[in-house]
Formats: sequence, C-alpha cells, structure tokens
Amino acid sequence: MALGVTTRCLRKWKTSNAVERPLNRLHLRKLQPQHVELLTNYVEQHKTTSLRDLQGKAQRDYGVHVGRTAMWRVLHSKNYTYKKASKQYTEANADRQSAFRSEIQNLLHDETRRIVALDEAAFFLNHARTHAWAKKGQRAIVPRPGVRGKMHSLLLAVSAEGVIAWELFERAVTAQRFLGFLDRISQHSVLVLDNAAIHRATHALSRNGLMTVPAKANERNIKLQYLPPYSPQLNPVELCFNTIRTHVNSTMPRRIEDLMACIAAAIDLLTPTVCKRVFAKVLG
Repeated sequence: MALGVTTRCLRKWKTSNAVERPLNRLHLRKLQPQHVELLTNYVEQHKTTSLRDLQGKAQRDYGVHVGRTAMWRVLHSKNYTYKKASKQYTEANADRQSAFRSEIQNLLHDETRRIVALDEAAFFLNHARTHAWAKKGQRAIVPRPGVRGKMHSLLLAVSAEGVIAWELFERAVTAQRFLGFLDRISQHSVLVLDNAAIHRATHALSRNGLMTVPAKANERNIKLQYLPPYSPQLNPVELCFNTIRTHVNSTMPRRIEDLMACIAAAIDLLTPTVCKRVFAKVLG
C-alpha cells in the first residue's frame, strides 16, 4: 500500500480501533572473521557451552545478532561437532596418565608380552532402550520393571587380538572369584586393570588359606599394570563394555537366561578387528 499500512492492520483498526505494535525483530548480521576466531577459542576452552550460550555471547560481547543455525554452520565449518561427552575425573593426574601411556607404549613393542585389559561391569534385569519414537509435544515412554532384580557382574578380559575370557557372576565379583579368573589369563601377559580392592587382594585371601593376587600373578608370570587413579578411559575394555551395554539395552532381557544369551551375543560382536581398533584408539 502507498502509505505502508497493511490490509491486516486496517482490518484490525476497523474492528477494534486498535493497531498492533510492530514486533521488535533482531536484524541478523554475519559474524566477522575476528568474531569467529574469538568464538572458536571460547568453545575450545568451554567445551560444554551450547548454541544458545554462544548466541548470547555474540550479542552481548560483540553486538552481533546471529541465529543458532548460522552459529552451528560456523562451528561446523571449523570442524566442530556437538556430541555425547565422555566424562573424565578432575582428580586425575595428567603426569601419571602420561607416564602410564609411555610405559604401555614400551610394552607394546615387547613381543614376549601380550597386553590384556580387564574389568568388571554390573548388569540387571531391567535394562531398557534409551531412545524411542513419539509425536511432537509428547514424551517418549519406554516400559521397564521398577525392580532391578539381582545384580550380575561381568568379568571381561580382552586383547588387541580379541576376547580372552569372560564370566558372568551372580552379585559382585569377589577376590576369590577374581583369583580363579586369573588362571584363564595367558602367561607372560601384561594385565591392565584398575585399583579396585579385589585386584590387589592379599589379606582377604590369605586369611582363608588362599594365594594372594600378586602371588598368583607372579606364579603365572603376569605383570599387573594398574591404571593411574581416576583414569578408566585408559582401559580399552571400557569401550568393549559400551558395546555390550548398548546391546543389552536394545535387547532388554528380563530373565537371567536371556541376559546370559544377550551378553554372549554382544561379546561375539567384539571381533579381533573391533578389539584391535579399540586398543589403537585408547592406547595407540
């Protein structure tokens, strides 16, 4: 219209004698190279920041109003992706982790030794899928039992060549159970494991007339290579457990027989190719 008044505005004025106030829309502006550099530096130092946070920072600090989609494109062009985070403990000592990696690298070149990664993981009878379909505005519901049932512990040992041994126990893995499991680890192995009490058990075994864990390892010529404290990410077996948990959550077993079959099927997925890739990713 010649006066710049819309038909909708005139109709509104005619029926109610009122005129809508124009929306105060933000004018989107393109980020300049210096802004992109500042924002990527900020992301590097604050990796959990969100697109909303970055949008606010650009507006507040640089006076630039940028949509979230445009912000995402900028970060994507700098090879950044927003993904599920792997948690690491703040109490971990970086120097001890570096020393552990160096020692492992030296052992990898020792052809007389084979590196084996070991740990335990708990499973229950109420696992469920973590994602489901639902219409917009509705919650995605996944039914699951409220009672978890008895805990079952999976003791798993893997090498870069594949799965070495595994066993599923009812309830927790005790020092005595762990001691017996060591017989299934090849001699001349380097056993990577965390600092759990059962992995160092002495008194709990000796007072029952049993050999201690260090003595058993020495008898079988197994070198116990303990992880630095708060450093589970340095144990390759943790990534193997992720594969198993995903399969269990997807299958949702509700009986112990089904749980055992499900775990056995998941372990079959840990082929030598997969294990080699896992070891290279964690220790390479």
